Amino acid sequence: MYAPAFTALLLQAAAQAAAPWAAVERTAPGGTRSIAASAYSADGSARLVVRCDRVSTPVVSIQFIPREQTRRFGVQPVSLQFDGGTPLVDNWEVMDVGLIEREDAAMTTLANGIAHARAIRLHSVASDDTAVDHAFPGPASDAPIRQVLAACGFTLGQVPQRAPVPAATPSPTP
Repeated sequence: MYAPAFTALLLQAAAQAAAPWAAVERTAPGGTRSIAASAYSADGSARLVVRCDRVSTPVVSIQFIPREQTRRFGVQPVSLQFDGGTPLVDNWEVMDVGLIEREDAAMTTLANGIAHARAIRLHSVASDDTAVDHAFPGPASDAPIRQVLAACGFTLGQVPQRAPVPAATPSPTP
């Protein structure tokens, strides 16, 4: 009696989970809350993510998570191209499972490009120096990217204005 309704709910949940660029909120075992919007590449072998981690100082990052292995340390160049425009190239940090850009100005530029693009191309290199090229769909609207940024208190297209770090107090000399 309840099977058709339950099956419909499961199918609806699966469709929402697979929807590209849908904002999804999660809480990690340590209590860190995050919200992310992502899309899989056309061939399904990589994911492009815009993510907000709500920690003491909120961090928004753009992440590239490929199936193929990335370099194990340091930085590597990543190029993103929106709707066939000029590629934006920057060095992204290498993390355990992929690459990440979290510097405020670069993240703002990339998030804005992703939010308004219909087609996104990414180019980088794998750990064996072979080319890595992926095509991602752009979001249907800028709403999910705005939602991710707002979760960290940021606004689409505006570089976050962070409070200056207080200067260290000099130690008294004896």
